[in-house]
Amino acid sequence: MTDSPAMPTHTRAATRGRAGHVRVTGDGLLAAAVTKAVRAPDGDALPDLASSVSDAWREDWGEHRAWGRNRGVPWLPVRTELGIAVLGPLERTGVPGCLRCVETRRELAHEDPDGALAVRTAHRGPLSSTPSSLLTTLAAGTVAELVAAEAARLALGDEPRTAGALLRLDLRTLQTSRHRFLADPLCPDCAPPDDGEPIALRSRPKPAPDCYRLRPSIDPAELRARYVDSETGVLRELWYENAAGMALVHAPVRFPGTRQRLRTEFGFGRSRDFRTSETVAICEALERYGGIRQGARSRVLRARYRDIADRAIDVDAVGTHPPESYELADFRCRAFDPDREYGWVTGYSFARGGPVLVPERMAYYGSVERAGQEDPPFVLDSSNGAALGSCLEEAILHGLLEIVERDAFLLSWHARMPVPAIAPDSAADRTIPLLVAQIKHELGYRVTVHDTTLDHGIPSVWAMATRLDGDVSRPQVSCAGSAHPQPERAIVSALAELGPILADLVDRFPTRSEHVADLVRDSDHVQQLEDHVLLYSDSRVFDRFDFLADCRTGVPISEAFGAGTPRIAGADLTDDLLALVSRLRDSGLDVVAVDQTTPEHRAAGLSCAKVFVPGALPMSFGHRYRRLHGLPRLREIPARLGYADRPLRDCEITTHPHPFP
Repeated sequence: MTDSPAMPTHTRAATRGRAGHVRVTGDGLLAAAVTKAVRAPDGDALPDLASSVSDAWREDWGEHRAWGRNRGVPWLPVRTELGIAVLGPLERTGVPGCLRCVETRRELAHEDPDGALAVRTAHRGPLSSTPSSLLTTLAAGTVAELVAAEAARLALGDEPRTAGALLRLDLRTLQTSRHRFLADPLCPDCAPPDDGEPIALRSRPKPAPDCYRLRPSIDPAELRARYVDSETGVLRELWYENAAGMALVHAPVRFPGTRQRLRTEFGFGRSRDFRTSETVAICEALERYGGIRQGARSRVLRARYRDIADRAIDVDAVGTHPPESYELADFRCRAFDPDREYGWVTGYSFARGGPVLVPERMAYYGSVERAGQEDPPFVLDSSNGAALGSCLEEAILHGLLEIVERDAFLLSWHARMPVPAIAPDSAADRTIPLLVAQIKHELGYRVTVHDTTLDHGIPSVWAMATRLDGDVSRPQVSCAGSAHPQPERAIVSALAELGPILADLVDRFPTRSEHVADLVRDSDHVQQLEDHVLLYSDSRVFDRFDFLADCRTGVPISEAFGAGTPRIAGADLTDDLLALVSRLRDSGLDVVAVDQTTPEHRAAGLSCAKVFVPGALPMSFGHRYRRLHGLPRLREIPARLGYADRPLRDCEITTHPHPFP
């Protein structure tokens, strides 16, 4: 967004050059001013621009839009909205990005969207027919000059300022601002067909062997300019704070929800500097954006599993909820039925080397909320395994690492494996002991880092902060996890999450004592992500971590994380991805990816993917929604890793809610 004086010099110069011909429709002060400032078309000749003008908050432009669309003439709406005049967006035949698109963006970006909608609904008649009381002759003249400048740009073949953007004129100060927006790929008025492309892996040379991003440093200013705008942005704003020595950035992103209400998800950036945190937060918010809904006209196959089983993901291996949960009246899922129709989207199976059908409700977790009770899913999925990258291969790689991280964490917890604790001081990267010391110094917690690497040898960690004093008004424990081809990078990532999560928990815990008591008393009260964190803040359940008391401690990093397994660090990112997949396939697991990339992602050269590993333990939140059923690895892996001399029995597996944040 840029601010400029009411009538900048370059605008006047444009109108004095080749003035465009404009067909003006409307009446009132604005229409008269615009008509005076522009040239009318000659005879029956088509104009360079058609502009529909209203002194009021007009929303219905149907016949005006159709006139321009049917004749291939660019169309520009102009209206007032209380204390502002709004120009645009310019609509051009065959070019995505129309009035409906921008109004969708504005609704989602509004500071109080529900309140604004209620006011407009209640007062639509007066607002659409009453001119703004702040509209003056000077303001109208300024608007007219802006319209004339747009016509001149069109006539000269230059890009108009209202192409893919709005111009807002403050009627009090006569200051203008420009607000760019991205076309809505689901817009019924202008979205082009998008049949999608099947996943086809390509060679992706890397900047360096130990680098797993093709663009290691994306400029956050570029991302802000494209996605962040308080008026029309995919993201309305960013929030900034410091915690435990880390720079934190929060990026809220809104989506259409159920019953006309909006849903908000967050992207989080946690690093040592705000520049990096901004990039991470925006990218994570865009990742959430990809997972909520398909980014193009729906491509869903409705079919019974029995009829497509040979072309579909192995449903028996995705991990289902406890059988008793499906019997609950208020449970959001219904037990899987192979004879019932489900929605399916196309993914890519690495084991098959080709397409595979995936349940829509798993591939796009926001679709569950829109489905309602008439079409409930058989499992409740989340953003687990979703990631963003500068190419699809990169997104899949990082989504896969998230699956590995959480599978390792959940296996260690539910199988109660005494995973070894490494010695932070043995790290070559001195950031690691510094972060450990900083958490102890600032917050008063001891930090341990456990090696949770499983049979495939992909390094994963569990970082845990434990209170050192006896002050029960402070959280007892907080956890974080990570996985990465390079062990020390996994440790840094886990510690970077642990510090801010703990600092926030220290602030919130004293105010949630009654709720925490309910969580301790009955695990069924653990219903969302926050509850898992709050539960283990209470010292009364700290004994659930006693299986870690017998773990080896002080293990050098060089001797941990599958030290005998070669590290994955090639010259090509796709080769690295295939090497990770090969490790999992050697463990009997397939890797499945769904391309969630939307046109909004492509605008910045980004790709989004959701990864599944049937057979791995999927992360879930809410005790009733745990997904441990039908996963034999939970019983087999402890014996394979030497933590047990045989597969575990049911009584040896804890079903206590996990402490993952």
